[in-house]
This record gives sequence, C-alpha cells and structure tokens, in this order.
Amino acid sequence: MNARRPRLSGDLDPEVENRAREHALSAARGWRTDTGLLASFPETVEWYHGPLADA
Repeated sequence: MNARRPRLSGDLDPEVENRAREHALSAARGWRTDTGLLASFPETVEWYHGPLADA
C-alpha cells in the first residue's frame, strides 16, 4: 500500500517543503551527498531560462 504524500506547492519559501525536496533529491539523485547523478554538483548555481538555438 502506498502512503499518500503531500504535494509541494512550488513555492520555494516554506522550510518544510524545502526539507521534503532535499530529502527526495538526496534519496533519488544524491543531492548534497556528492553521489549518484549529482556527484560533484556545485553548491551554488545560478539558474535562468533562455531560448534554445535550432541545430
């Protein structure tokens, strides 16, 4: 039986939601543990949206 998990709002301010995100990313991808998919991922990242050029 699968336990229902609360949905996250997408708002990055609530600490409870951020802890849930960190836990999920750590377990699934190695976030902040320097393992798995995110090994050697930088601690600070600047994200932005931009257009992709046609190949």
